[in-house]
Amino acid sequence: MLGIGGSEMLQQSIDTGTPIVKMVKPYRDAELIYQKVRDANARGCIAVGMDIDHFYGGFRDGRARLTETFSPKRSGEIVQAISATKLPFIIKGC
Repeated sequence: MLGIGGSEMLQQSIDTGTPIVKMVKPYRDAELIYQKVRDANARGCIAVGMDIDHFYGGFRDGRARLTETFSPKRSGEIVQAISATKLPFIIKGC
């Protein structure tokens, strides 16, 4: 499973011959989610998914970071991401 990382890193991993599942973070920008799902599909990943417990990005010094980048997703938004691919879709998180 690969999470944050660009297309180049994804392709390098795929080129090793290892089956790759691309985990997409819950970006605030829905188009970025769809772009990453389509990229994973086009590059030959065996599945794609969303890391739904990453919506605050991370904590440092007791504060949430990267909240402008990520946001929680409603079930309808997750369904839209699932419908962007024919690959198996994994929902990861707590």
